[in-house]
Amino acid sequence: MEKNNTKGEPERFDSVNVNQGQKSYDSETSPDPDSFTQQQEEIETLREIYTSEEDGLEITSVGNRHHKLRICIEGCELNITLPETYPLGNAPPSVFISNWLGSSEQLKALKEELNEIYLPGEVILFQWVEQVRSFVSEHICVLESQSSEESIHEATDLQQSETHDKELRLQNASSLYPNVQIHHGEPFCIKKSTFQAHLARVKTVGEAIFVYSKLVQDKELKKVTHNMMAYRIINSDGTIIADNDDDGEAAAGSRLAHLLEIVGAENVIGKDPNLENRIELSKSKIVVVSRWYGGILLGPKRFKYICNVARELLVKCQLIR
Repeated sequence: MEKNNTKGEPERFDSVNVNQGQKSYDSETSPDPDSFTQQQEEIETLREIYTSEEDGLEITSVGNRHHKLRICIEGCELNITLPETYPLGNAPPSVFISNWLGSSEQLKALKEELNEIYLPGEVILFQWVEQVRSFVSEHICVLESQSSEESIHEATDLQQSETHDKELRLQNASSLYPNVQIHHGEPFCIKKSTFQAHLARVKTVGEAIFVYSKLVQDKELKKVTHNMMAYRIINSDGTIIADNDDDGEAAAGSRLAHLLEIVGAENVIGKDPNLENRIELSKSKIVVVSRWYGGILLGPKRFKYICNVARELLVKCQLIR
């Protein structure tokens, strides 16, 4: 796929435009004592999230209190410089450069999206990076759809074939795990996002995988944005098998795994926590939490909502008190 800029030079917008608007503090504001700590914690979190070279993230330290971030995405670059006052001062100066996104309207739309995310006092680097990733991906999809309608039809046929194969595999798996029951929690809605938990008693990793696969193939859950999952299985010899999956909601799976660990819940897999009957004897469980994203960013509070629906389901099932 070729992504050409008809002007022949990279298009860009810089921090002068990105940071326009009312959402800023005086640039002369003295650095808050907590700013450096918050900045360091966010940098470390980004390093943990973007660990692969394919993620294209470069973080450079400039002096003791400054960092520069550069992330390359499909021929586009997002460069961010963190001032001493971030996150309590002005929005970080940012430059977006693209060799193929040449439309001023496209760049204006991206600037507005980044401006909407910025709030003084809130860490926003992850949201900015992911917003740019989504923006670039959407425009790649548009180019691909315009360049090859036939390829789209082929991809659709392939997807339908794969879906059919998955349904057949689930039908066969159902005969292997006839006693596995999945319980669903009540949906919790806030700011246009909806969270719903699912819970099941499992004894093996195979059962956990079966439960998760069955949930994500459920017709009522087809439009879910994220299906975060965690399970803990305790074997007869006392050994524990545990795993989790964020499904695009960074760090959500590990939060669910931590919840299962601190409440002593094993042999459970789930998405959201609403179980009607008490599970006797076995501590092995899988919990899955589904999120339908409504277009409004919830920030770190989303982790509280994810864990709350899971905990409520565990309590309802009388797996914890």
